[in-house]
Amino acid sequence: MGIRAFMFLLLLISSSLLVVTTVLTKQNKVKAKDLPEITFFNSTMYDINNKEVTQIITSKKAYHYPKEDKLFNATVILKSLDKSKKLITDVVNSKLIVITKELLKFRGDVKYNRNTTTTLNSESLDYNRITKNLVSNQKFTAFYNGSKVSGTSLSVNKNNVIFRSKDNTPVKLDIIMDTTKE
Repeated sequence: MGIRAFMFLLLLISSSLLVVTTVLTKQNKVKAKDLPEITFFNSTMYDINNKEVTQIITSKKAYHYPKEDKLFNATVILKSLDKSKKLITDVVNSKLIVITKELLKFRGDVKYNRNTTTTLNSESLDYNRITKNLVSNQKFTAFYNGSKVSGTSLSVNKNNVIFRSKDNTPVKLDIIMDTTKE
């Protein structure tokens, strides 16, 4: 009889503890972190049209998410033709590149080179693929054919080759004119 009472008491205590621990105590919810769908290490990606390679992207680590790609220690090489059908090669190096449908966001030690004529250094650059605008709100230094442009805010339209500085921030221009006659 004593064993039956002990077993019944044990059953009541265990069921009440089950209710208290599962129903009455708050559950700690863990925030869902977006996980990449695909991960690449030491990757190289090529964009190819029917004639040639138009873009090469290399990176140490690349993560593909549903709405964006993140590339670490990456280099982007873009090849295109100018108005005179001359080949233009743009090379951009950055510690982090975030690629969305509309934007390329370059972050950390960004270095831009176009052939041998143009270089640009900054900590942050945003390139809009649709409007062809390059924007930076960080300090930058640019060299074009020996001339130096530096400042704290930059907006460049690739189609019109217009440099602008926002908010009346100081921009320093060191223009070197080629005085040799042909």
